[in-house]
Amino acid sequence: MTKTAIRKENFRNVKNLLIDKYNAYSIDNEGNYFHMFIDYKGHTFQCELTRDCQFGSWDAVKLGGDGWSDEERAFQAAAAELEEVVEKEIEEITTKEVACPE
Repeated sequence: MTKTAIRKENFRNVKNLLIDKYNAYSIDNEGNYFHMFIDYKGHTFQCELTRDCQFGSWDAVKLGGDGWSDEERAFQAAAAELEEVVEKEIEEITTKEVACPE
């Protein structure tokens, strides 16, 4: 397989993981970025996947300073956990050996 074919297959597999396992919905393709929503631990997070299989959520950004409610802290912690779990699964998918046709 060519590098391009491998990248495309990895992206397809990661996107399918997000849809099948994490029930990603309202997926919007904006060129290199795919925006989506994922419900996780009672919260709805806005997430993003690039064609390079980079996954993230703005909701996972660390909260700075004081004054955050327990609900806001729980929301951010769940988003950070989702991001971490998904990134581990993406790493497993994208580091698999791809069989080369003979």
